[in-house]
Amino acid sequence: MSYDQCPIGCEPIGTLPRFIPDAPYDLTPPNATWLEEAMARVIADITNIHIPIAEMKDPMRCPVDLLPFLAWEFNVDDWDSDWPTSLKRTVIASAIETHRYKGTRRAVLTALESVGVKARIIEWHEQTPEGPAGTFKIQINTADNITDGSEPAITLERINRLDQLVNRVKRLSRHHTIELFTRYEGALQFASAITAFQTHQAREVLV
Repeated sequence: MSYDQCPIGCEPIGTLPRFIPDAPYDLTPPNATWLEEAMARVIADITNIHIPIAEMKDPMRCPVDLLPFLAWEFNVDDWDSDWPTSLKRTVIASAIETHRYKGTRRAVLTALESVGVKARIIEWHEQTPEGPAGTFKIQINTADNITDGSEPAITLERINRLDQLVNRVKRLSRHHTIELFTRYEGALQFASAITAFQTHQAREVLV
C-alpha cells in the first residue's frame, strides 16, 4: 500500500511495508488504510516497552515525579509538595497502616509519625483529674522534634496543619487538644493549641 492513499498534505516519500501475512500480530485486513497499518506497527511493539510497574508502586523506589500520583492512589491524608523526598516516601509508605487502623489511637500516632512528629496521646480517662468524656490530648515535646538544622520541627504555625491531619484519622465522635511543651534549664515551657476553636495560648510553668 503506497503513501498515495494518505490524506491531503502527506508527502509521498515511498511505500509503507506491510506486515508479513503469516505473522501472528498482523491482524490488519487487506483493505487497511495506511494510517491503520502505521498504528498496527506501533502497537505491535508496545509490549517491548519496559514499564517498571513494581518499582512505580513501591513508595521507596517510585520515581520522584510520580510520587504525587502514588500518594493519590494510596489516599494519603496529608501532602505537601515542599516536603523533602524522603518524607514524601515515608508518608506514602505508612498510608496503608493508617487507613487500616483509622479511628484508633494507633492511627493518630502513625499519621503523626509519618510526617516526622513524635507525640503522646492521653485519653480523658487517663488524665488526672479526668477530662471531659470522649476527649483526648496530643502532647508534643518540641525537644523530641528537632530538624537537622537544630530548629524546632513543631511550631504554633504548624498546629493547624496537624489538626487537619488528626481530624482525618481520628474517630469523628472524639475531640482533641494539641499541646506543645519543651524543657529548658529546669523550666517547662508549655504551649497549648485548642484546635477545636482555632485559638492558641502559651504559658510557662516552673518545675
